[in-house]
Amino acid sequence: MKQIFALVLAVVALSLVLSHWQTIVAVAAAGVLVWLAVLAVTGLRARRVNARRQERGRQSLLARRAQVQHEQYLADDERGTFGTYRPASL
Repeated sequence: MKQIFALVLAVVALSLVLSHWQTIVAVAAAGVLVWLAVLAVTGLRARRVNARRQERGRQSLLARRAQVQHEQYLADDERGTFGTYRPASL
């Protein structure tokens, strides 16, 4: 009895799949497109976060160097005025 029920269920499932295969393919394709869109958005977000971190790091280094040069200027050190680019000696 169980085998007959399983066979009938398999035939019904196969007939549903064969009669609605276009819908199944369309739903699967839509799912793949949504998955790709999520991957793209996640990748772009991670890229933007990484760029912000790099910019903050660059600004932090710039501020630190400016502070050192300011302290050198206050100590009447020539490097505080010209920084790492000294003028040519005449």
